[in-house]
Parts: sequence; C-alpha cells; structure tokens
Amino acid sequence: MRTLLHFCAAALIVPQLLLTTLFLALGHVTGGHTLGSLFMQTLELAGLLFGWGGLAVVLAVLLLLGAGFSDRARPFASAAIVLLVVGSTVALAMMGIPAGIEDGVLMLPALVAVALSIWLIRADIATTRIQV
Repeated sequence: MRTLLHFCAAALIVPQLLLTTLFLALGHVTGGHTLGSLFMQTLELAGLLFGWGGLAVVLAVLLLLGAGFSDRARPFASAAIVLLVVGSTVALAMMGIPAGIEDGVLMLPALVAVALSIWLIRADIATTRIQV
C-alpha cells in the first residue's frame, strides 16, 4: 500500500515539474535577446537533453521510483519528492508564475504529493526505525 502511495505522490509532482522545466528552459533560451543567440541556446539545450543530461534525468526518475519498493529507502525517496516540490515551487514563485488563486490551483496536485510524502515519511520511520 505504501509503495502505491509513493508512486501516486511521484505521479502527482510531474505536472508541476514539467511546468517549472518549461519556464526555466524558455528563460534560458530567450535570455540572449537576439535571434542568433536564440538559435544557439536552443541547440545547446537540445544537445544537453539528448546527451548525458537526458540519461541523468531518466536514471534519477528510475532511482526515485525504485526506492519506493524498499522500506528503508522509501523515507529518503519521499523526502526527495518533498524537496523537488519545494524547489519547483520556489523557482515558479521567483519567476512570478503563481500570481493568483487560479494559478495556485495548478499547484494543488503537488501539495497533495507533499502531504502523501510527509505521511509516508512519518509512517515508515515509525514502523521500521531506521538504523544509521
């Protein structure tokens, strides 16, 4: 049951992470203010995504999902989910994206993911008593 809740929390953060990634990529690409810079930054970003950067993202996602199967690693994976949501929320807030209540509704799934992850952390630590 806890593994399923971990997967649900991981799935709920996907829209906010994609939105944050999109806005950060657009800000990076359009930061040069010239057409030549736009093309160069787009090619550089595509090279990063199709090179080692894309492989690192895939490995990180698989590691985050795979940690949900282990009772000892699940609290750390849940903490990583909380940190991802907090980081993406801060990044979006610094860009001025959540301007009102209607924009805050877009962050509701991530808040549910944080609640699930915090509950998982408390429940897993209470039942398994992690030895350091």
